[in-house]
Amino acid sequence: MSSGVAFYAKRNTGQKIYRRIQTSASLFISHDTDVATVSGRLGHANANTTLKVYSHMFKARDRAAAQALGNIAFAVSEG
Repeated sequence: MSSGVAFYAKRNTGQKIYRRIQTSASLFISHDTDVATVSGRLGHANANTTLKVYSHMFKARDRAAAQALGNIAFAVSEG
């Protein structure tokens, strides 16, 4: 295999692995898995690394939690 082909294959393999890691993180977070568990599953040294990389995903979960709390408060006030 030429060095150019080997470089391309190595680069694409890395990209595929990275995509799988991102997909795993997205699935964990979207199913309300806590950050410590996500961090451990992804092999991060600590949860701070996970939060730095995937904080935008946790923010979306925070918005959903705030909306759910608002819905509960509204239901209680109406009831």
